Amino acid sequence: MNNVSNPGPIGPAGARGPGISVQQDMTASRAIDGTVYHNTTSGIIIATVSINLGSGTNAVVKADGSTPPTTTITQLSNSNLSTIAISFTFVVMPGAYYGITGAGASMAKWIEYR
Repeated sequence: MNNVSNPGPIGPAGARGPGISVQQDMTASRAIDGTVYHNTTSGIIIATVSINLGSGTNAVVKADGSTPPTTTITQLSNSNLSTIAISFTFVVMPGAYYGITGAGASMAKWIEYR
């Protein structure tokens, strides 16, 4: 049964059926060291990542059809004097490669919705 607590999978234009139906905690199997991952599914992946950026550090998210990916999706930097915690979300298309490089950053959590 679909309701407010359990809306069911997200499909095109809100339709029920194939779509994002799984939330996976990928923290233990992901790194922000430039490792390249591959979306081998036939659907998109929505990734939400929480990181800590030290002073003067940055993180760059890249995703596209090449390996390693070369298209910058988002770039985060910290020019503050202290460490900041930040979360961001990005979409990975089917068949695309993706990864995060974080000079001086540490990951707190990586969740993927498939």
